[in-house]
Amino acid sequence: MKHIMLDLETLSAQTDAAIVSIGAVKFSPNGADDEATMRDQDRCLDIRIDLDSAMAHGHVSGSTLQWWFKQDAMAIHKTFSDPNNKPMSLRDAMDAFYDFSQGCVYLWGNGANFDNPIIRNAWSKVSQADFPIAYNKDLCYRTVKELVPVGKMPMIPKCGTAHNALDDAIYQARHLQAMYGVMEW
Repeated sequence: MKHIMLDLETLSAQTDAAIVSIGAVKFSPNGADDEATMRDQDRCLDIRIDLDSAMAHGHVSGSTLQWWFKQDAMAIHKTFSDPNNKPMSLRDAMDAFYDFSQGCVYLWGNGANFDNPIIRNAWSKVSQADFPIAYNKDLCYRTVKELVPVGKMPMIPKCGTAHNALDDAIYQARHLQAMYGVMEW
């Protein structure tokens, strides 16, 4: 599998946003994986970032904080206080993402101006190494959604908790696989 679907939870919508969690899953766009398969330990990454580290390296927006205060309690818990997902520094999170992405070529995000630019910006703040995926291999899930012909959009059930980075990444990867099945390439 050479593709990664990335989802970030942040404290801003700017490209230098403070990242509070990273969810990623390895997949093949023309596959048809179920949720359980995507949750396999070797295929997914679920990182919570220490708030002090996140805020030291990224922008925080009052409107995004207000948005977070209105979210489901489970989403807030999983993003900010889940004892089963110990937070790490942004630097350690980038090291974990680097290890996870080895052998992958393409990085998908939900919005050409959101996930991918934000993680690249965070990377540049804490790492001297080159980002593990070439800039010209960034892909946009949202763009593919716009290309699916009207009336052919496949519907798949949401999984997990909305605004949990890993759950959103898995849903987006599965939905992209379903869209690939109806696209006329």
